[in-house]
Amino acid sequence: MHNILLFAGTTEGRQIAKALIGQPVSVTVSVATEYGETLIEQGENIHVLHGRKNAEEIAALIRETQAEILIDATHPYAKEVTKTLNAVCARMQTEYLRVLRASDDADTERCVFVDDVDAAVAYLNGTQGNILLTVGSKELSAYTAVGDWQKRVYARILSVKESAEAAFAL
Repeated sequence: MHNILLFAGTTEGRQIAKALIGQPVSVTVSVATEYGETLIEQGENIHVLHGRKNAEEIAALIRETQAEILIDATHPYAKEVTKTLNAVCARMQTEYLRVLRASDDADTERCVFVDDVDAAVAYLNGTQGNILLTVGSKELSAYTAVGDWQKRVYARILSVKESAEAAFAL
């Protein structure tokens, strides 16, 4: 039996886990939050765990699960975790596969693209009006640098204790 370690956090990650149910593989699915864990469909060969992991914890998980391949289906904007997963796999000589959703740029004429959070804050400081922020609770504090943020910024976050506490603290 082959061992797969799947870092999920997207619809694609959930779809991969579901497709592997009942297949002749052992799949360990790692998600960041308890909420994410509830979204993974259960199967006899699917083992789900939650919690953010640093490089050493990822390496330990590869060893513990004897993973032959690590599938990175984390969020496209979760650049740090992708960088860490790739580096750990290279160091441990574990096959690494990055899953990205197809991009449809057809409807982006009115969109503004920036390189990072600092550039987004700088751009928003040159605008007026309300802002719907969908970046997740980990990034919220950076947006307190937006002028009049308490009145302008509306954050969409997961309805889990950790996210609500982070938002409330701000």
